[in-house]
Amino acid sequence: MDPLLFVVNMLIIKREIEVHRRSSDNMTQSCTITCKCYSDIKEKTITLTDPTDSSTTSGEVIDWDNSILRGSETVNYTIPEDLRTTVAEQSRPISTPNEYTINFHHIRRNLEDDGDIKVVEQKLLEDYAEFND
Repeated sequence: MDPLLFVVNMLIIKREIEVHRRSSDNMTQSCTITCKCYSDIKEKTITLTDPTDSSTTSGEVIDWDNSILRGSETVNYTIPEDLRTTVAEQSRPISTPNEYTINFHHIRRNLEDDGDIKVVEQKLLEDYAEFND
């Protein structure tokens, strides 16, 4: 899954994208996008280690487990024919993106303009507007 999120006041919409493959040939064919609305956002500090020199970097990230999930909705998205692939998802870190990674980037961009997703996210923001600061 790949999370995408945006903030509106103190409500945050997080998108989780799950790619589905056709069993007969392992071709990507669709995605399920789960749009989740959170409030009372908490953060936590994480430390990342660079495997090349063992140096560390710390930073703040959203602590989803301690933030409050107000509601969620799912949207199905059919992957356009020209963005389908049988190539496997890459592990991180990615030095040279493969066809899956490149296509997934284009799919994420397409989702930004998807009317069904916009409607679902707007509904979540309206349904939980009372939790905005």
